[in-house]
Amino acid sequence: MFKVSVKLNPNSRDFYRKHPDLAPRNVYLNAGRVVDMKKIHKYIENFGKETFSDKCARYFTNLRNLFNKKTV
Repeated sequence: MFKVSVKLNPNSRDFYRKHPDLAPRNVYLNAGRVVDMKKIHKYIENFGKETFSDKCARYFTNLRNLFNKKTV
């Protein structure tokens, strides 16, 4: 039928005045939960790393499981 081509610019203020339900909400800024880049890099570096006690506990659990399998 009819083809209507309308360019919508989601980066303009007029677009969000017409469609306020589509406006991005920065919930984290409003809640005061802002994290700086240093903390983000620290979390990324430590992601997946185990503490010494976790490593020891995993080692002894694996060792105990190994002996339990051999004795059964």
